[in-house]
Parts: sequence; C-alpha cells; structure tokens
Amino acid sequence: MLLAAAAQAQSLAPRALFIDDRGTELFDTEGAEVGIRAGSFDVRAAVGLAYGMDSNVYALPDGTDAQGLATGEALVRAVSESPTRDILGMAFARARRYEDARDQDATEFGALARYDGWLNPQNRLIAGFSAEHGIESRNDIETPTTVALSPYDDLRLGLTHAHLFNRFALEGRFDARRLQYDDASQEYRDRAQYRAEWRGAYQLRSNLSWVVTGYFNRDDFDDPTALALSADTAGGLLGLHFDVSELLELELGAGYFERSYDDLADPLDGISFRGTLAWHPTRLTSVRAQVLRTDAPTHIEGAFAKVRNDALLQVTHEYSRNLVLHAGARFIADDIETIDRVDTSWLAELGATWAFGRHSVLRFSYDYGTRDHDDASRSFDRHVASLAYIMRL
Repeated sequence: MLLAAAAQAQSLAPRALFIDDRGTELFDTEGAEVGIRAGSFDVRAAVGLAYGMDSNVYALPDGTDAQGLATGEALVRAVSESPTRDILGMAFARARRYEDARDQDATEFGALARYDGWLNPQNRLIAGFSAEHGIESRNDIETPTTVALSPYDDLRLGLTHAHLFNRFALEGRFDARRLQYDDASQEYRDRAQYRAEWRGAYQLRSNLSWVVTGYFNRDDFDDPTALALSADTAGGLLGLHFDVSELLELELGAGYFERSYDDLADPLDGISFRGTLAWHPTRLTSVRAQVLRTDAPTHIEGAFAKVRNDALLQVTHEYSRNLVLHAGARFIADDIETIDRVDTSWLAELGATWAFGRHSVLRFSYDYGTRDHDDASRSFDRHVASLAYIMRL
C-alpha cells in the first residue's frame, strides 16, 4: 500500500523498533488490550529503546568502523472500527545516536491517516495521507556518498475505489507523492510523482480470476537536468489471481511498459512483471513474497531511467503465545540498459519478539545489507544487531 512506512523499504539503520507501520504486531495481539477509549477510537501508545552494534557505520568498502548505536522511538495510534469502515491515525518519532560518529546521528518523524470503508455492498473506498521526514538508506544505489546523510521529506496521497459486479470487479487507484531532499546538492532529485492504475478481475471459478491491469505514471522533476529528466510511463499487465480462503492468495501478471522522456526521442521499454504471494502453511506460520520488474527514474549520468528488479520474501512464525520469530530477505537489481550496467543490493533480517506481561516487549533484530556497485568505492557490507525494550502504554 501507498501508506506503508517508507523506512521499511530498505531499512538497515536506523531500524524501526515497531516493525510494521500500523502497529498491528505491537497492539493487536493477545494480551495487549491496554487501549484508552476516546469516543469511537481506541488509542494506544508505545515507547522503545534499543542498543546495538553497527559494523560499518559509514558504509565503506573496508567496513572497519564498528560502533555502538542507540535508537529511541515513540508511537501513538488511534483506530476506529465498525462493520463497514476502519479509520486509522498514527504518528511516530525516532532518533538514533552513535557512539562516536555524531555526523551519522539522525531524527525521523511522521504521521499518517487512512480511511477504509464500504459505501455500500458493491463499492469500497480507501483514502489516505502520510507525511514523513526520513533518512535515505545507504543500501539504495541512488543514495549519494558526497553527503554524510541523505534526509528527505516525503508526502503521499492515495485514493482507491473498487466496484463489485456479479463476476467482475473493477478497481481504480490514484497515488501522488512529493519528494524533497534537504541537502542543496540534491535539489536536482526533488520531484513529484503521480500514478493512476485501473485493475479489472473476472472470476472464472470461485477461487480463480483473470486480471487485467493498465497504468500511467508521471515522474515530474522540479529542475530537469542531464542527470534527471521528467518522463511518462504507460503499461499494462495480464495475469491470474488464485485465492484459497485463509490459506493462500497468489497473483501473477506480466506485460509491457514504455517510458517516454520529455524532449528526448528514444523511449525506454521492456517487459513488466508483478507477483504477490500470501501463504499460511500452518495456523502459526505466514509467508509473504513479492516480485516486481518495472521502470524507475535515476540520476546516473548517461542514463535517464533504469529497470528495477525487486524480490522480497518474509516468514513469520508464532512459536508460542508470547514469542514470535521472523526472517526475511530482499534482492534488488537495477538494470541500466543505456550504459550496460547492473547494480545489486541484498538485505536480510532475523528477529524475535517476546511479550511478557501486558505492557512489556523485548525485541532482538539482526540485519545484513550489501551493495555491489559499478563504482567499487560505493560497494559495502554491513551488519546491525540490536536488542530493544518496548513499553506499551
């Protein structure tokens, strides 16, 4: 979804203590019923403090600068639920402080609001807005190495409407995003992004549907230069959706895209692909996977865009009533065809969450990240391990 916390996309450090952006794992679990009623809203809050080690603070090829890292975070969530609609509001603040590398200290904060409701039995509306001040992860190959940190402001708006016919469902979605970087040397990356998508699903059987998707994207840079050029992308996908209630949901789609640049004759085109999997092999285990191939803007000289290949796998297991284990891995390959180059990034995580009592949670996490860049000075390996104590208020 549009409103998922951006820090989760490629987070290695700083690490969100609360894992998921809606507080589900923290608040919506057995034994965590400690909310305060405010009208129709259930209000919950949490604060957490973590301490750990970062093996490569500056993300350098030699990786020799290991330091202690302290992270603090506060989260407030308000939820109003009814049989026909859910309303969510959240705000967070997060700070990290290093043992000696003071130029790597950072503070992030943000808020989101979301409405998800059925207007009638055939029409569903989802609307949301989020605002965040974050720090761009070093694992993203676009993150520059000329600045100590890469802070940015991220504003997002999303609207989705779905209409159900007899055997046919039609969904329209519009997303808008504004990215603005703090450092003056990165002003050329400031941009607005607009996404419109239409998705139709025709039910062949009770658990199988044809899916057709068409979309249009606009990347509009504030100051187009030789490193960043505004462009439009049009594409479509054809696929299948398979659903076994409470056990398995799988969707695969493939198609074609064409990215046309402003004031440039030759477009970028290629095969697009989307795949999602949600699987519950047992009542206590869940598996989620995503695969994506699509175009994306880039600021690399000689290339105005790239093809991003992104694969994600996450596994969660409830070992006991109070102990949850999780593991995940993500692989990203950015194929820059115009200069015949591929940059790759790997991320992996292991963790455990132990809730003891109604108010206290311990969480251990280990994160690994590596980037293989065309420029060897921008390649690195990094390990971050931490232990956090979280109090649910």
